[in-house]
Amino acid sequence: MSESLYDELVRYASDGRTAFHMPGHKRKETFGGLLPYSLDITEIYGFDNLHDRHGILKSLSERMAKLWGADYAFPLVGGSTCGILSAVHALTSPGDSVLIDRSCHKSVYNAAELCSLSVRYVRGKPDAEFGFSLPPSASEIKKQLEANPGCKAVIITSPTYEGMIADVGAIADVASACGAKLIVDQAHGAHLAFDQDAQASAVGAADATVVSLHKTLPALTQTAALFVSDKVDVGSVESSLSIFETSSPSYPLLASIDRCVSFLEEKGGEAFRYYGKLLDKFYSAMTALENLRVCSGDAHDPGKIVLSCRGCDIGGSELSEILRGNFGIEIEMVASDYVLAMSTVADGADDLEKLADAILTIDKSV
Repeated sequence: MSESLYDELVRYASDGRTAFHMPGHKRKETFGGLLPYSLDITEIYGFDNLHDRHGILKSLSERMAKLWGADYAFPLVGGSTCGILSAVHALTSPGDSVLIDRSCHKSVYNAAELCSLSVRYVRGKPDAEFGFSLPPSASEIKKQLEANPGCKAVIITSPTYEGMIADVGAIADVASACGAKLIVDQAHGAHLAFDQDAQASAVGAADATVVSLHKTLPALTQTAALFVSDKVDVGSVESSLSIFETSSPSYPLLASIDRCVSFLEEKGGEAFRYYGKLLDKFYSAMTALENLRVCSGDAHDPGKIVLSCRGCDIGGSELSEILRGNFGIEIEMVASDYVLAMSTVADGADDLEKLADAILTIDKSV
């Protein structure tokens, strides 16, 4: 292996491996453009200021709000972590009691510590077949809120890393009835506003929703967005972002957000309809499996391809190594008895057919 990170990235980009992992653009140059060096500027005349948007970045925010159906949108260059820290800081005060989904990302725990919050927990049940945690239900959250009156915020993750989607609408109703704001970490669901079941998107239902554009949409790593409703003090959100987001935002990353938004505006409907058909074909092929199993169902994001080897002669690590070594497929995550392959709208028919053929071939030998 070369000692140069740049050389290793160039080598990896040309070795022919198929990416079923983040980022969502899948390293396809059709979503790119000029090299970042020529776009890397600071807040010079004509290019607005991310922390005081009045021009081109204000326009980008308005386009994003319209696309996702939000009252307000904030483009982020510090990932969903920046959005979560800012949302929690803006919607709570030191000493407040909050209810947190036990499976939340570490940024939620960090936010609770930084904001001096008193934390209560709610835990979703484990999935009986695959073993990973499910999102908490509205009834479970209601039970915890009634047992801990005075909670100022509820913080959940939907979808989960494995793609399980919470009933955000019902949870929002429960939180509101108990006087709590709802913050949804939808880092893995930026695409949900555009796929076959747009109701799975938390934007519009939650008081604050954070999404990672780079995870499931064609945008560069660290690009994200924070969406808030008109029930939230926007000034407080902006003040919080000035604390947790860099004062030197990357214009190449902002340009990547802009290109992603343009793609969604111009081609999003057509692209997601085609992508939905590719996923339908993939899962239809998976019905032939005899040993391996894939996760599916109405509450599951089909783009998160969870492949279980529970009960087989191999574990998740071995399954990942076979996919990489024998088929040139790099997956997103490995667990003890399942792996996660992340598919996005940037995947083509050849990509999903290659994955399907590999899985069906492996299935015959395990």
